[in-house]
Amino acid sequence: MSFIMDLDKLYGHLKQDRMKKTLACVIIISLICFSCILNKDNTLKDDDKIIGLWTEHWGNGSLEPETDVNYVDTLKIGLNDRGKINIICINNSNYVYSNIIYKGSKLLFQMENKTDPKEKFIIQYSLMLTEENVFKGEINNSRGKKVSINLKKHTKNAL
Repeated sequence: MSFIMDLDKLYGHLKQDRMKKTLACVIIISLICFSCILNKDNTLKDDDKIIGLWTEHWGNGSLEPETDVNYVDTLKIGLNDRGKINIICINNSNYVYSNIIYKGSKLLFQMENKTDPKEKFIIQYSLMLTEENVFKGEINNSRGKKVSINLKKHTKNAL
């Protein structure tokens, strides 16, 4: 009889341990989900419209003589495997983009031109989505130059 009572006690303890472990798992999963929700500064929502191809336009909204920049790059903005925003230049593989933040309608990022390994040439972009398919703002580069820039999104009709 004592053996049956010992088994009954053991079963009761095992049942309590299983409930504690289950509760601990639920708490851990809840904390992970909550952490993911709080860490959304650099993650896009389904309704954001910045994914796609964007072309640079230098000067006051177009290729104007305000600047001596004489090239136009096309940027591809997308998501990486972890759901974070990434940017690549489709016509120049020497550019590396980092510190990408999209919050509200503001897009901030840094581009490093790796063409010359002897010089660290960095451009800081600060842009605001002012219209559905236009970011307006400015760049500041590591040579002390500040230039107005627009990024205009390629529409499906233009592709």
